[in-house]
Amino acid sequence: MIKRVVVAGRGSGGFDDTVSPFFGRCSSFCVVDIGSGGIATHLTIPNEASDIPGSAGVVAAGNVIDFGVDAVVAGDFGAGSTKVFQKAGVKQYILKDILIKEAIEKVISGGVECVDSGEIIASQKYGMGRNKRKAPEKSLSGFFICSRCGCSMPKKDGVLEMECPNCGNNMS
Repeated sequence: MIKRVVVAGRGSGGFDDTVSPFFGRCSSFCVVDIGSGGIATHLTIPNEASDIPGSAGVVAAGNVIDFGVDAVVAGDFGAGSTKVFQKAGVKQYILKDILIKEAIEKVISGGVECVDSGEIIASQKYGMGRNKRKAPEKSLSGFFICSRCGCSMPKKDGVLEMECPNCGNNMS
């Protein structure tokens, strides 16, 4: 059962805003608590990762996970943010050209299916981003990713987790 959902907003992130076509580069998030009768509370928060030079999706995903969400909605997701959500058990929903309030209603009513995170990761190459660079030789599965700050570090043989060199969070 979904108790808290975050929707990536194109503008202010309010109910009358449109769902952003991009998760990591959205301007704001609408954080919605779901009660037995539907929407219980909501608030909007700016996406502090939207203007960082790289890995905006991974950093934004880490920030969203810190909100304690069960589900996230955007027009599309990159492989980096998807990997973070997959590890945290957060469901992803892709909805395009729709108001945030309508997107929330679809998620609550079950009118939309969550996406298969494996398909998103398989269909995109890590590091492709907006400037379409060539993907690194190693796959995303060869990296530790910090869910708090988005730092990524190459995995070493036999090491299952490590401490993030930036923020001290446990990376897995």
